Amino acid sequence: MRPVRPRSPHSRRHGVAAVEAAVVLTTFLVVLFALFDVAVASARSNALSESACRAARTAIVRGKKSPAATRLGPTAWSGTAAGSHVISQAIRPLLITMPPGQVQVRLTWPDGGNAIGQRVRVEVSYRQQNSVPFVFGSAPWPLHASSTMRIVH
Repeated sequence: MRPVRPRSPHSRRHGVAAVEAAVVLTTFLVVLFALFDVAVASARSNALSESACRAARTAIVRGKKSPAATRLGPTAWSGTAAGSHVISQAIRPLLITMPPGQVQVRLTWPDGGNAIGQRVRVEVSYRQQNSVPFVFGSAPWPLHASSTMRIVH
């Protein structure tokens, strides 16, 4: 008969490291993807802000005293950044990581006219889909930017 060796306390812990690694790695990856979502949303929000400013600058130099072919307003305009409108063309290069067809643009004249000194308002919006829906929810994040400037031409 062979003598039985007493079991060491370490022999009962086989596989614990694998389970701990699985839990830690899963948590790490969820946090990493959540941070990635926030970073992409931040970059897109900044791009929308710059797009709204560029669209407003494009509109303020196309007021009542501009040539008829380039004049904008005072009729409100809405569309997407994928369109052929001069405002869409102005902002399209700024829309990093966003499909232009999903970026909504709205151009209005709050003072009711396009004369020098009156205001132009541009609103740009996009709905960001999350890659980690169980952290932030499945509803898309509405990203929005606006800019109001006075007409100079």
